[in-house]
This record gives sequence, structure tokens and C-alpha cells, in this order.
Amino acid sequence: MKLHFGKLGALVIFTAMAPAFSQQVAPQKIDKVEVTGSNIKRVDAETASVIQVITKEDIQKSGVNTVAELLRAVPAISGGALADYNAGNGFARSTTSASLRGLGSIGTLVLLNGRRIAPAAVADPNTGQGQAYNLNTIPLAAIERVEIQKDGGSAIYGSDAIAGVINFILRKDYQGGEITVTSGATTRNEFRNASVSGTVGFGDLARDRFNVLVSGEYFRREAASFNDPNGIDNDGYARLTNRNVLSAGASSSTPIPNFFREATLGNGVFNVPLATDPRCPANQRFAANAGCRYNGFNDIQLQSRAQRAGFLTRGTIDFTSTLQGVAEFSFTRAINNFVEAPQLLDGTSSGTIWFNRDGERRRFLLSLPAGHPDNPTNGTTNVAVGLRYRFSDLGPTYNETTNDAYRGLVGLSGMIANWDWQTALLYSRTERK
Repeated sequence: MKLHFGKLGALVIFTAMAPAFSQQVAPQKIDKVEVTGSNIKRVDAETASVIQVITKEDIQKSGVNTVAELLRAVPAISGGALADYNAGNGFARSTTSASLRGLGSIGTLVLLNGRRIAPAAVADPNTGQGQAYNLNTIPLAAIERVEIQKDGGSAIYGSDAIAGVINFILRKDYQGGEITVTSGATTRNEFRNASVSGTVGFGDLARDRFNVLVSGEYFRREAASFNDPNGIDNDGYARLTNRNVLSAGASSSTPIPNFFREATLGNGVFNVPLATDPRCPANQRFAANAGCRYNGFNDIQLQSRAQRAGFLTRGTIDFTSTLQGVAEFSFTRAINNFVEAPQLLDGTSSGTIWFNRDGERRRFLLSLPAGHPDNPTNGTTNVAVGLRYRFSDLGPTYNETTNDAYRGLVGLSGMIANWDWQTALLYSRTERK
């Protein structure tokens, strides 16, 4: 470091003394600087916010296959929001979002080349929140660098940037072609994934005054279940509370129904458990009269099957030395397949709740009236009962989500009387099935 600063000091002194020896000093060429993280140009010493930059070289050295894997290595980003590999997250399943400082994806703004992208279509009818950005729609192969503003950016971008800003900068002046193929798995050939990506660019902005970039990628991930022979120490997990072991916390919705009666006859609240059905297998009985239990770990996927394909094309042209045009178009489709426990119906105090196609909230109580041939109180108390039942004979539940993202942009930028200006027309759309 001393040698570096010594050279810098010598350079400054020489530059200051040069006019004393000669008046014919060649003008120094200053490279154009493009500012993407702020609306105001400034030097590094004036930067008020902490900015982390992940370069293309960093991405290549990391060996990651997806944008989510790349951001998991950033300490300021919460990893839980980046999960799309299991059936959790309710209405947001299959959406990979980022959360800076643990403030949630609703406060973390994601930009592409300094411009907004459409939020993912993950509106939750319970809360109405849908402000999440699906990182699966951004092709990793087309990224030049990632700029992460770890402090709040609401002063510039609004309240959706209160936690910070993640700005993905795409390649702009790339020339040549490259193909990358990756494949990964454990030593026992589990948790398999593979990807192939390609990028082609031609045209030199400095010489030809134009550049065209086309990038595409395909990613596939295989499923892995909890109780498959996947290298996980399931016996070790069994010694932990409620981890792959039948317990009081296990589901009471089983293929052998559990029955409940009303504490107050006629009020429709079935919350007093009856004796365990004698048909319940011994390995599903946690304790005497504790009801039949269902081990949901039999249906848990540690990693769901997923595949994603997309492309991005970008064209840049210099009309003059002070006027530049740009056009972008991209499309990405991400498909996730989840396998979950068989469906159930609940006839106790909570009931089964769902939403119909019109978004109306519905509730159903599965109950049997007195005298029903399957009512276990026949011949004794003869009262109505509610029951919890799981349709295991129908097999597991399969859920497939398809996320599509479209983006198109045309814009101009330039300089007039030492003032920078830019304008663009942007169309960004996300769809979800």
C-alpha cells in the first residue's frame, strides 16, 4: 500500500509541475462514467450509502447457477425469502425474493438496469400483500454486475426501497460468444441440478457505434424427499422434537378419522375428542386416547422439481456522440412442481377454509348427524360428531406453478449543454398460474 500511494503522490506532483517545463501538454482522455445506483452523479468520497458490487468475475468464480444462489452469499440478505424449493410460503411458493436487513421483500426494491420490474403475481387474499420481486425471472448469464445498496433508498425510489435496493446491470458492450454448462449433485447423486446458458454479442460501440446482445439459459432441478435415502441423518432428526417422529404435535387428520363431539349440544363447535378409533394402527398412536396421528414428514419435499427457461436481447446504438438509443426484450418461464400431503377436511371448531375462483372465502365443517351409519356414538349418546379426515387413498397433492415474466423497453439518453437526460418507454408484466 505504501508503494501504491507513493506512485500516486509522484503522479500528482508531476502533473502540477508539468506546465512549468512545457506548455504543450496533451489533453488527458477521460472515460465516460455511467451512474446507475443514484439519480445524482458523485465521486466515491461523497457516497453516503454502503454499496456492495458483485462483478461478472465474482459471479463466475462463485459457481452458482441462479441469482438466488448468488444473493444467498450476501450477509445483509435474509436467506429464507430466497427459498423456492419447498411447498412453504403459501401463496408465494415458487417465488424467489430478496429481503434486505430482514425487513421483507415488500421493502426491498429490485431494479434491472436502474429501472423497475413488475412485482411477482403473488397477491395473498388473506393480507392483500403482493409486493415481491421474483428473482427467477432474471437470467444469470446476462448480468454484468450487481449493485446492492444496503441502506434505505426511499428518498430516491419511494417506500418500497426502505430496506435498500438491488440493481442488476446487464451486459452492454459484449462481443463474442460463450456457452456455460454446469451440473451438480451430492456424492450419492442426490439433489441434482443442471443448467446451460449461452451469450452472443456483436458490434463495437466505439468503432461500429452499435452493439447487440442475446443471452439465454435453461435450468433444471430434480426433486428430493425427506424420507428418501438422501444422506440426511433421519435417526438424528428423530431425536429432535417433532422432527420426523410421531408426537402430540403431529397432525390429527388421518386416514382413520378422529371424532369430536360438542361441549354444548347444538352449538356446532365440535371440540371434545372421543376415544381413538380401534382401527388406528399402533404406529400411528402417540398415547392412549390421544387420537390417531399422521406423520407429515412422509410427504415433505426437501427440494421440489423445477425448471426455468428464458432469453434476453438488448441492442444499443450511438446515433451521435451525445445521443444513444437502447432497446430490450426478455421473456422467462419458471415452472415448479410441489408434492404435498393428501388433502384433508376438518369438522372441528376451525373447519376447512378455502377461496373460490371469485376470491370469496368459504368454510366447511365435516360432521355426521346422530344416527348416521358411520357415527361412533350410535347406540350410546346418539349425538352429532365432527371429524378430521385425510384422503390418503387419493394419494398426495400435486401443485404446479407457472410464472411468466415479460419485459420490453425502448429509450434514449444523451447530453444537452452539459446536462444529462434520458427517457424510456417500459412494459413489464408478470403472470402466474
